[in-house]
Formats: sequence, C-alpha cells, structure tokens
Amino acid sequence: MARQKRPGARVGSPEWRERLSRGHRRANEQRRERGVGVMPDDIKRFRRKGAIAPSLRALCEQSSRELEAWLHDLGGEAELSAMERSVLENAARVDVIVRAEMARFLAAEPGSKTGLEAAAAVRASVATQVKLLESLGLGRRARPVDVTDVVRAIEARANGANGSERPREDPSTIHNPVS
Repeated sequence: MARQKRPGARVGSPEWRERLSRGHRRANEQRRERGVGVMPDDIKRFRRKGAIAPSLRALCEQSSRELEAWLHDLGGEAELSAMERSVLENAARVDVIVRAEMARFLAAEPGSKTGLEAAAAVRASVATQVKLLESLGLGRRARPVDVTDVVRAIEARANGANGSERPREDPSTIHNPVS
C-alpha cells in the first residue's frame, strides 16, 4: 500500500515555510493564552535586542524594584559613578533573565530536557549576576547623614505611622534603673 502524500506545498518552498511559520506562531499564541508563561524565544529576544515581551513585563518590573534597592544600598544614585550605574543596570538585566529562566524551570516537568536547560541557564545567569555585583562590592555603603533628615525621621516615628500624636511622657516620671 503506497503512502499518500498530503496536499500542500513542496518541502522547502516559500509557501511551505510560510505555512510552517504560521503554525509555529499559532502554537506559541495558544501556549501564551493557556498561561504557559515565559517562552524561550522571549528570553532570546530580550538578551539580544532588549525587547520586552508581555510575558516578561512583570519580571522586568520586579527587577526594576530590585535595581532601586541596590541603588539605595550603595548610597543612592548621586554616590555612584557612571560605570557603577552601568554595572548595576547590567545586573538588573541579568536579573530579568534569572527570573525568566527560573519561571521556565518551575513550569517544566521534573527531569525534562526543558527543565534541565532552564536549570543550566539559571546557574549561568546567577554566576554572571554575582560577578557583576561583586565588582561593586556586596556590602552596604553609608550615605552622608544630614541632621535635619534625622530629626524628621525621629519626629515621624514619634507621630506614629498613622499620623496621630503619641502621648509624650514627662521626663521626670521615666524610671531610670542605671542611676
């Protein structure tokens, strides 16, 4: 019994390539609609061109908040040189990739090829991120302290978080055991 060929374009022809491309696009759209999450192509586009796919937006926002925390830890933007700022921005970009690959890893079946590839990508990305951050030093830096800022912070604490005044104690009634 001879095998019948399916109707369609010849393999390798422009028409065949277009049909194949449409099928891949449709499959990727369906995966996104089902909530599969981050697609490998989204990560590749982000790495190469910096293009942010919808599946990466939330991860980019998280990394942006992380970048702000790093800037704060290092004494604020005014305390950093342009090179240090550039290193931090690169570390934040790598942070997006780490988060995306981790999402792929968690979504993959245990022991699957996709899961193993994602795990290797997470490991490599984390190593890159650590090297970038180590180049700046991983400790916090002290910012210059202004007395007026300290006074404002103390007053804010004294007023409480909801803005209501705490009753102030009379200093003469405070028990001081170390007299």
